[in-house]
Amino acid sequence: DYLSTLDALRLSEARWRSLTHLSSDWYWEQDAQFRFVRLDGNPHRVTGVPDELHYGLARWELPHTFVSEGQWRAHRETLEAHQVFHDFEMQRQSPDGSTVWVSISGEPIFDAERRFTGYRGVARDITERKRAEAEIQRLAFYDELTGLPNRRLLMDRLERAATASLRDGSHGALLFLDLDNFKGINDTMGHEWGDRLLVQVGQRLAASVRATDTVARLGGDEFVVVIQGLHPQPSDAAIETEAVAQKVLAALNQPYVVDGSEMHSTPSIGIALFSNLQLPAQELLKRADLAMYQAKAQGRNTLCFFDPAMQAAASARSALEGDIRQGLARQEFVLHYQPVVSATGDVLGAEALVRWNHPQRGMVAPGEFIPLAEQTGLILPLGRLVLAMACRQLAHWAATPATAAWSVAVNVSAQEFRQPDFVQQVLAALSASGCDPRQLKLELTESLLLHDVE
Repeated sequence: DYLSTLDALRLSEARWRSLTHLSSDWYWEQDAQFRFVRLDGNPHRVTGVPDELHYGLARWELPHTFVSEGQWRAHRETLEAHQVFHDFEMQRQSPDGSTVWVSISGEPIFDAERRFTGYRGVARDITERKRAEAEIQRLAFYDELTGLPNRRLLMDRLERAATASLRDGSHGALLFLDLDNFKGINDTMGHEWGDRLLVQVGQRLAASVRATDTVARLGGDEFVVVIQGLHPQPSDAAIETEAVAQKVLAALNQPYVVDGSEMHSTPSIGIALFSNLQLPAQELLKRADLAMYQAKAQGRNTLCFFDPAMQAAASARSALEGDIRQGLARQEFVLHYQPVVSATGDVLGAEALVRWNHPQRGMVAPGEFIPLAEQTGLILPLGRLVLAMACRQLAHWAATPATAAWSVAVNVSAQEFRQPDFVQQVLAALSASGCDPRQLKLELTESLLLHDVE
């Protein structure tokens, strides 16, 4: 009887080992300190980690696991309470760098006197299931062509953005984009070219906004951008949004290269601001869509606000930007010099203050054009012009004994200072004028919105 019982146990053990080797499951045991003392099956085949490296370690001491502290804490509480657990999931990294998912179930072991002696259980590889779930998630919430969030995920992100704006008192903005004449590209070049163009558009949009903002594709050639964390004041939020939209316009106006051939496409952009969702998200989308069609009606390749007052202000800023560009080309900007005196009243030099000699408006103070120049990047060519004029004036003063020791102070925008070639620009201006570098003073300002001291 003893031998027959022993043979039955051996047969049962052989069957068990055969089953664990043929499946993705393996059997494990731990001692009373939750350290591995037995592994049957082949976890090495799944995790890539030799079985012997598990022995003597608790599960949370295993290397290359991806489990949060909170999950470990909850798991340990279950073990210390000697409770049965099911489907504890954890990620592990194999030596080849790949990630595997494992699902673990276990029950406590007690001896004949009901003393706790450890745990035993099974584990199985669920990597393929996790990959399938991730793919289902991707297909449900992301556009298959561009990889961007789809309408379903966009609506969720929009709700969250509205909640955040309500919480911190900020504004958000919705940009609705439609590509101009995309149908013509599809009809003449083919759908494959159109698809490749859409992929590049999505990439450029994502590169034009912050990581905290959302870029989504609604379908066809329609894209939406959700911008968060804008200024609490609507007028300032509109200015910030317009700056982003202009950046997007510039990015999408650059040529596209598909199969070595160059093509051009432009967007029309509709904008709707929000501070919280007093309106349903669908209504906010509708407003931005209506503004986009207004942008198309205005000639395409432009932007339009849903709010008429904001649109009027944006149009005025756009006209002023065009005037600044013309003013730079026509050399309409001049410098006025405000004396710098010592405590005894001696003139030590001057501060250079830029003015705009506009052909229709007359002499324009910096407060009317410097902020827009900084927003649009036009402060860079304007700054170079101011620096060159100031250096020429300094050289002129140096030729007269009474003013030879004067210095000139030039205010420099933080944007200019951040340019990699800023030092070379200063040295070039000094060299071209032949003035003494020690007499040029550069004053860094966050904004060049300066006013005369009368």
